Amino acid sequence: MITLNPQYIKDTAGNNLVVLLQKEFDKIIEELEDLEDIRLYDEAKKNDTGERVPMDPHSSLKCNRWRSFTTIYFPRCLPPQTFPRAIL
Repeated sequence: MITLNPQYIKDTAGNNLVVLLQKEFDKIIEELEDLEDIRLYDEAKKNDTGERVPMDPHSSLKCNRWRSFTTIYFPRCLPPQTFPRAIL
């Protein structure tokens, strides 16, 4: 549970505004992001078909032609625009 100490002020139009400390606001945002992660996880579990993507990028590509730049490998079967210009 988050402990908040809000302060209320009115603007010139008479609308109520809430003022929070930055750390309280950051905690609220963090909690909302955690809830969004949980929601996305639950949705993914609900829609799970059992299909998995292999961790080895070589096994999932139909193309076996590879170009090597030091220790990074890029498949030649992908269009050049998918790579940063500096690498090509």
